[in-house]
Formats: sequence, structure tokens, C-alpha cells
Amino acid sequence: QGVRVCAEEGDTTDFSSTPKIYDLFVDHSRVDMAGGIHDAAYQKGTDCNGNPITRAFADRLWRKVAQKGKNGANWLQAWTGWVGLRLFGWWPWMKYRRGWTSWRDALPLVG
Repeated sequence: QGVRVCAEEGDTTDFSSTPKIYDLFVDHSRVDMAGGIHDAAYQKGTDCNGNPITRAFADRLWRKVAQKGKNGANWLQAWTGWVGLRLFGWWPWMKYRRGWTSWRDALPLVG
């Protein structure tokens, strides 16, 4: 799609942090590069030109980057990680987009 996500010096990443159950399916040495790019996408919410990107785009980018290269993730690892992002990535996305710091911040969405 030709969209670039930029990470800058001083940006932080936890690479591909996942619940322990995903360790059975996802080899982190194969997906950590994707995790760093994904973290930059979540934190900034924009591409390198300042255009907004969606959470769905950032998660799809993780899956595609994870599968790149000779040592990239296999199909199962990439798709399992992507499903995890889609199910649980909403919290960090909202943390960065809306400044959420507690689960209580989500209560207006429920009620």
C-alpha cells in the first residue's frame, strides 16, 4: 500500500508482547521487528507524513512484517499473533489515542 510508519530515536517498544499462552504459537525472535514497527504505529497513530492510520491497519502491518524475510514467522505464527492483536490490542490503542490509564476509562463505553 506504500504507507510508511516511522519510529524515531527515543521511541519505546516492548516488541511483541503477548500473553504467555501465545508463546506456544508465536516465536518472538521471528516477530519482534514487526512488534517494534507496530508499537510505533500505535503510539503515533499516523504514518510518516502525519496521515492518520487505523488500528486495523497497524495490526495488519504487524502480520505482514512478521512474515517478511528468510527468518519471518510462518503462517500460523503470523495469523495467531494477528488474532491476539485484534482481540486485545484495543487497550493499548486507546491508551495512546485517548490517554486511558485505568480500566475505569472504558466504563463509559459499556454503560
